[in-house]
Amino acid sequence: MQGSNLVNKGPYRYAKQQKDEIDRLVKESLKSGIIQPSNSPYLVGKKNGSWRMCVDYRELNKNTVNDQFPIPLVDDLLDELYGSKIDLRSGYNQVRMDPIDIHKTAFKTHSYYRRFVKGYGSTAKPLTNMLKKEGFCWSSEAKEAFQSLKTKLVQAPVLALPDFTKTFVVEVDASGFGIGVVLMQEMHPIAFISRALNQQQ
Repeated sequence: MQGSNLVNKGPYRYAKQQKDEIDRLVKESLKSGIIQPSNSPYLVGKKNGSWRMCVDYRELNKNTVNDQFPIPLVDDLLDELYGSKIDLRSGYNQVRMDPIDIHKTAFKTHSYYRRFVKGYGSTAKPLTNMLKKEGFCWSSEAKEAFQSLKTKLVQAPVLALPDFTKTFVVEVDASGFGIGVVLMQEMHPIAFISRALNQQQ
């Protein structure tokens, strides 16, 4: 719909088993050419216990103009089906989308890099401040924060991989300016979580 804001909905949280299934479905769809790489997956359970991946387009649909047109006679449509094929197992992805609309249906995977960066909240604060109502203003402080985050992301990771058969330990800390959390196993950090507090908090 003309004049509508770009829809941007964050990914949902999923259990490890569901994330593994999302990865498998995304790789399968990439290989089949159904989707393509771009810079929220949503899983629906089937009766047989497996998962079907789809994307939550509810916010996008709210900004879509209804295209009204007369429906042809069903008998005429059936007469034209001879020789046609469709994979009913994944029927939703059988119709190719208009290229000019593909970017509107982009979705995010569950990867989120802030948990790999110690002190992410304080480092990224100049950038997150630009998302407030005051407006976007690219400053030297924001540029420095952006470069610092890029540097931290390309450094060798120091996090251990989670072992879901072992006990997890959560350590927390807070001050008048921010909060920080470390998820650990056997004294090795698994993930970092941090953010700055606003005036109300």
